[in-house]
Amino acid sequence: MTIPVPDDAEPWWILLTGARMRCPVPCALPALCARTEDRQACATVPAVTNDPGLSLTAKTELLAAALREARAGDWRVTEPGFVRGPGSTAVAIQPDDSGTPSHLHLAFILNVDRPEETAIVDCVTGVSKDPSDAVRHAIFQWLHTTGAAVFELFEQRGEIAGHFPHDDPFGVPGWHTIGGKALGWGYGATDLAVRDWMVANPPWVPITEHLKRGLDRERFNGIKLYIASSENYTSAEVRINGRVDEPASQALAMLDWPRTVELSVGRTYLLLLHDDDVAS
Repeated sequence: MTIPVPDDAEPWWILLTGARMRCPVPCALPALCARTEDRQACATVPAVTNDPGLSLTAKTELLAAALREARAGDWRVTEPGFVRGPGSTAVAIQPDDSGTPSHLHLAFILNVDRPEETAIVDCVTGVSKDPSDAVRHAIFQWLHTTGAAVFELFEQRGEIAGHFPHDDPFGVPGWHTIGGKALGWGYGATDLAVRDWMVANPPWVPITEHLKRGLDRERFNGIKLYIASSENYTSAEVRINGRVDEPASQALAMLDWPRTVELSVGRTYLLLLHDDDVAS
C-alpha cells in the first residue's frame, strides 16, 4: 500500500518536529531532557513516488554529506555503499530487497575489522515526492535516533542521547541503556501525536521483559521502536539487532498510543550495553 503525500503538504523537514524550522532538533524523551538540558519487511511507510530512486552512489554521497554536517569528522565515501568515518568506524548501506527506493538498510560499524560483531543495524524509509529528499528524510531520521545513540556511546556527554543505568526505572533492567531521541512526523493537526505520546510514555518501559527475551548479543544490542498510525495504515514494530521481534512488536502494538486518522509516525532507538562497556 502506498501512502500519498497531499499536494499541499509541507516539506518533510517541516513535518518532522514541532519546531517549524529547516534543521529541527528532535525532542528528547522527558528523562533525557531532565538529565541533559514493519511488522512486514521493515513495516515502514511505503514509497510515495514511482521513480526508480537514486543510484547507490548518489545515496552514499548523501549519507556522507549528512554525517559530515551532523558530526564533525572525516566521513568519506570509499566505495558505493560504504562511508568510512573516524578511527575504525564506518556506515554501510546494506542490500535492500524491499522494493521501496527510499528504504535504507544502514549498518553503523564500530570496528571495520570486526563488522559482524560490531555492526549496529537499522532500516528506515524516507517520504517525499522528490527522490533525493526522500533519501535525505530517511538519513535524517536515522541520524537523530540510531545515530544519536551511537554517537553518544563515543562522546559520553549526555547531550544528544540519555543514559539510564541498569537499575533506572526508565532503563532496561540489567543493562546500561543509551536512549536516542524520539522523532516524529506526519500530516495535519495530529502529525506529532505519536511522537508526543512517546515523549510522555517511553514505549520500551512497559515491554522491557519482551525486549530482554529477544536480545541475542552478550555485550551490546540495538533496539528500534517504530509506530505509524493513520486511518488506512497502522504499524507497530520492534527490531532487535536489525530483525523484527514479533513478541515485542505485538506488545508494542497493544500499548495505548494514539490511533489517528491522518498519518502520525514516531520512532526511537536504544543501545543496550553491559555497564563495564560504558566509560565512567
